[in-house]
Amino acid sequence: MSSKELFFVLYIAMALPNIITMLLDVYDRVKNKQAVRVSVALMVVCFLGTFVAIFGFLTNGLAYVFRGDTELWFISMMLVCYIGLTIALILLHGERVVYSDESNRILFVARCKKHKVSLSDIDRINLSSEYLDIYIGKERLRCDNIFLVGDFEFERFVKEYQKKMMNR
Repeated sequence: MSSKELFFVLYIAMALPNIITMLLDVYDRVKNKQAVRVSVALMVVCFLGTFVAIFGFLTNGLAYVFRGDTELWFISMMLVCYIGLTIALILLHGERVVYSDESNRILFVARCKKHKVSLSDIDRINLSSEYLDIYIGKERLRCDNIFLVGDFEFERFVKEYQKKMMNR
């Protein structure tokens, strides 16, 4: 196998987890339109950053293996950037609150934990510039990402639901 073929095969293999994550994110965004989630701009920046990191790692890594004329520190740095961005992309995809007008339930996913919560169980919501907190009794569910979108709509949705329940 030539170095060009090896580069292509390794590039596709390393890019596959990020491509799958982004496809799942796009599917989830289309399927669940009413949701609080991380900004698509941040997801795209991380996604594109992984391609740059893979390119830097593979071009210099293969040059190091076949010719020995590149620095090992740069190869290591690009690999660390790739791994870090891949982990960030997966974690950012996981942070979301999915709700619907037809259902009385929300799906809250943050910090790799899922919670299915009834809207009637929510005592209050605290929305700040850094966090989205949902209080259920004494338990606090927190999304601690400052790049959330759809959080104001969610807060309005919950408040309208609570007003509707109080007027019954």
